[in-house]
Amino acid sequence: MVWDRTLEKVEYLENVSENHLFLFKRQKKSIDLILIKSEENAPSLVAVGAWQWLIENLKHTSVSFFQSSKAFNGDFKVVMFGLIKNGASIAKADRFEQIKSFLSK
Repeated sequence: MVWDRTLEKVEYLENVSENHLFLFKRQKKSIDLILIKSEENAPSLVAVGAWQWLIENLKHTSVSFFQSSKAFNGDFKVVMFGLIKNGASIAKADRFEQIKSFLSK
């Protein structure tokens, strides 16, 4: 029940690993994904200062972007909880929106 009310308020999630950053945004009937992949020779995305390095190197050949959107088949809270269960954390809008803005240019 506590998760139920919490998930109703969640709009953004992120899941970060050494070479991947998954940014999620919940829409009314779908979830949007921006995946950022860095090559092995790029700095780790979990390191201190990684976000700053990424912002400064968005056009670098070692950074790739993928976008996707998937419709919910049922309750969005089940989907969001599944993402959290698999390592995503609740996030603020800034990272998703900053990368979305960059990709829109």
